[in-house]
Amino acid sequence: MVCNSSDNSSSTSTTKINGDGGLSEYQLGKCISTTELSQVYMATNRKGKELVVKKISTLRVSADLIRNEIYAGKKLRHPHIVKMVDHFTEGLYTYIVLEYIKGTDLLQYMIDRQWKPLKEKEAKSIFKQLLSSLIYSHKQGIIHHDIKLENVLLSKNRKKVKLIDFGLCEPVHDCSKLSQRWCGSFDYVSPEILAKTPYSGCKADVFSLGVILYSLLFSQLPFDFNERVNEVVHRKRSHPSLKIPEIDDDTGLPFDVSSNAKDLVKKMLEIDPKKRISLEDITRHSWMKSSYSIFPTFTSSFPSSTTTSTTSSAIAVGCGSSCK
Repeated sequence: MVCNSSDNSSSTSTTKINGDGGLSEYQLGKCISTTELSQVYMATNRKGKELVVKKISTLRVSADLIRNEIYAGKKLRHPHIVKMVDHFTEGLYTYIVLEYIKGTDLLQYMIDRQWKPLKEKEAKSIFKQLLSSLIYSHKQGIIHHDIKLENVLLSKNRKKVKLIDFGLCEPVHDCSKLSQRWCGSFDYVSPEILAKTPYSGCKADVFSLGVILYSLLFSQLPFDFNERVNEVVHRKRSHPSLKIPEIDDDTGLPFDVSSNAKDLVKKMLEIDPKKRISLEDITRHSWMKSSYSIFPTFTSSFPSSTTTSTTSSAIAVGCGSSCK
């Protein structure tokens, strides 16, 4: 899930957003998540406010990725994106301090409800908040690159969601330029990234968001993990086509999903990125009409479905287990 890049265009200073004492400003508590690259801790500041601290190994994670994550944390201020409140480097680790959201991530939420499909009303509420955050992020020139159920936090009352973990994000000056960063998670990453062809980061994020919507409505992932990897990565063949299920295998009953919702899912999970629906067109889709007012006015900064241009200078030179 981690890619190294030689791009230094997004470098930023390590000036802290809040506080001047580094790690001494915070009391670390329980470790709530850990990988070979980083750990995430519950923490409190000197005033007793609950926060989350992400501890990143500067030996295992490239300086460019750390700079990008901090850059995104400074730049993005949106009600549906987790807020960074501080950052600093001490010794061999960089620490990113984030607001604490009481609740759970979407993957755990689906597990807790035994993968029972969400009603369209609830799925749309979650989806439109995520769409709003992604529209804002792209307008600020930041591609997420790792949108998945685990990276969406759902509040305790299940009414508000926040997009988290910009650890693979890519700042872009021109959203129409094509990228060659082969990053993401296999179940969510777009076909063009699997095939390692230059791609639009905006359109790749749309595909990953489509996987989330499909998962919420149909209580399963849209593509078989082994099949898509074997066909695209190993055999160098075309990506498997999307199938919209009619019957819930667990209940034997038809899925209660409208034709408009199915149509949007199909357009977001379009294999050909040139034909894939854009963020702008998602807001205009018939399934989203009642929610359109939450979205900002669009500008020409968004690439059209036929946009092509020169390749971005951000080139991945190494990837983790999800990007082989």
